[in-house]
Amino acid sequence: MNAFSQRRIEITKKGEEKSEYSTDYLISSIKCSFSGKPADYHIGLSSKTKAKAESIRIVGSVCSEMVEIAINKLLSQELSGSQWPVVLDLDKKLLYHTYDADEQGLSAILGWKEYNSKVYQ
Repeated sequence: MNAFSQRRIEITKKGEEKSEYSTDYLISSIKCSFSGKPADYHIGLSSKTKAKAESIRIVGSVCSEMVEIAINKLLSQELSGSQWPVVLDLDKKLLYHTYDADEQGLSAILGWKEYNSKVYQ
């Protein structure tokens, strides 16, 4: 059996083939670290500055219902240096930085709720 026949192929609505190696398939197969549901976000750690995405250490993936739990878990860990929880989309684009919430006098969770309320208005 050759490698091609072992790949999973899906047919999209447009009739195009999409293999398991495509970006869309990989993103849709990411699971939440807590619930096992499909993930909506990556959760990671960053310094105070919103530098390049390379400086963010991704520690897991979460569904939208578990973001607050993930932020709390990261905040409760003893971390060396100044590291702040961040939320990224599945393409690893920075969406929310807890340091920004702290600067505005908000807790990490209140900052996340405020971010969500602005996004879904």
